Amino acid sequence: MGLEIALSNALSGLRANQSALQITSNNVSNAQTPGYSAEIVALNSVSVDGQGAGVDLGPVTRNVSQQLLDAVRDETSAQSFAQTTSDQLSQLQNFLGNPNDGSSIASQLSNLATALQGLATTPSGSTQQMQVVAAAQQTAQTFNSLAQNIQSLRADADQSIQTSVNDAQTQLATIQQLNAQIQQLQALGQSTANLQDQRDVAVNALAGDLNITTVQRSDGTIGVYTTTGVALLDGTQAPTLTHAAVSSVSPTVSYPGGGINGILLNGVDITSQITGGTIGALLQLRDTTLPQIGQQLDALANATVDQLNAIHNSGTSVPAANNLTSAATGLTAATAFTGTGTVRLAVVDQNGNAVAAPLDLDISTVTTVGQLISAINTGLGGAATASLVNGQLTISANNSANGVAINQENTDVNATGDGFSTFLGMNNLFVANPAVSTALTMAVRPDIVADPNIVSTGTLATGALAVGANAVAPGDNSIAQSMANMFNNAVSIPAAGGLGATSTTVGSYAGQIIGNAALQSSNASNTASFQSTLLQNIQNKESSLSGVNIDEEMSNLIVYQNAYSASARVISVVDAMFQALEQIQ
Repeated sequence: MGLEIALSNALSGLRANQSALQITSNNVSNAQTPGYSAEIVALNSVSVDGQGAGVDLGPVTRNVSQQLLDAVRDETSAQSFAQTTSDQLSQLQNFLGNPNDGSSIASQLSNLATALQGLATTPSGSTQQMQVVAAAQQTAQTFNSLAQNIQSLRADADQSIQTSVNDAQTQLATIQQLNAQIQQLQALGQSTANLQDQRDVAVNALAGDLNITTVQRSDGTIGVYTTTGVALLDGTQAPTLTHAAVSSVSPTVSYPGGGINGILLNGVDITSQITGGTIGALLQLRDTTLPQIGQQLDALANATVDQLNAIHNSGTSVPAANNLTSAATGLTAATAFTGTGTVRLAVVDQNGNAVAAPLDLDISTVTTVGQLISAINTGLGGAATASLVNGQLTISANNSANGVAINQENTDVNATGDGFSTFLGMNNLFVANPAVSTALTMAVRPDIVADPNIVSTGTLATGALAVGANAVAPGDNSIAQSMANMFNNAVSIPAAGGLGATSTTVGSYAGQIIGNAALQSSNASNTASFQSTLLQNIQNKESSLSGVNIDEEMSNLIVYQNAYSASARVISVVDAMFQALEQIQ
């Protein structure tokens, strides 16, 4: 009976140490496999009725620290957030350049100021007028390009959100499948170490997409939640995470409720719950950071357009434009038009001489656009005609060789503080659609592009003006000089996109936009570098604990090999003893 027990014990030792050798060799072969955790062999003594009955191989476990695994996931999410932010802001910075770049908006504004000063020096110079128009066009196009680039970055972010959401869905499906397999094997008492490693890889990948936390269940499954508490996966039920990216983005398109779709979990919008990882960074960029830069750019464009248009509307050119059409649209004869002050309108020839008596209209005497048109037509005595065309006020000289000049003087329309011509936009230098985005839509007025000679340079005289008398002096540079001076004067710019309300030059504000974007980009780059180093350190620490230590494994290999040999020797001895007993019998 004793020999049988000895044989049984030795056989159990063979089996246990053979299994231990297999696990050790598997550890060694996977030493460089990403995500592999060293498996630990547990050898348990077996006893029957108080007597030793050999050894048994216990459950194979992993040498991991859940605390370190959680730390790796948290830092993976933080690093992905920081790196994505840095990458996107770096692109934005490339678009904006620096204030000294020849293509930057600050440089274009400076070029426009220089061109206007050249026109002020030579107000009758056709070359100088063309240079002003060219510089104004380049300025508008730079605004357009920057605004469009911002919207393109937002659209790219939305497309990237869809890509990352699809990846997150893939990882969740993988985790769900592995949960089911682990649950089944654990119930059968079999090792789940390898499957747990695979699940950890999927969870870490998911952490790169968004902010998550996990909860370990007693059946071996894990629950996956956002850090804000939304259950992404709990148990073995497959979730559905989706996002449908839009094809294009504009300043009027936004989330929520503005045309951009949310991120749906089983049909429920959880966008606001995602604050980390690649998706969290892209959401912040798409919905906050980039729109704020766009708002700052619009504030600069509005200040530039409004200031130059107000000055341009106060003057006229020599020769004057044959017709002036309001930028204001949707006008009808019944549209309210009230105000104070007197506006002068005159019809002049190619040399700026009056061809008819001017109209000095007290705008307090009219209350509607219809009455305004009637007063102009009566006052100009057939030399010019005012009318509504497609909802816009048009004033045209009846002789194609003549032009229309306006001096809005001290008028204030509808208590806005804007003069007659400025309020209606009768002689704007720039046109734009602020309801969409001034920066995106601004352009030089088309008829000025076609004929740079009608850029305002001087002012319609306000004194007594007889027919044939000079109404606008060809050498008058007052308006050109005022437009050039505007770039040196502080203007009021309201709060926009995180920048406070200020009074500064448009050039300085442009530099502030570029400087703030550069600072954001630099800070994001530094944060990404720090988070990358921190993540690497934590990964190294976790790997040093859970990874395969070749020296330890080789030492274990010798131990298990010796134990296996010893068990085999015991079997050999017992066999010899059995043979000896048989010979005695």
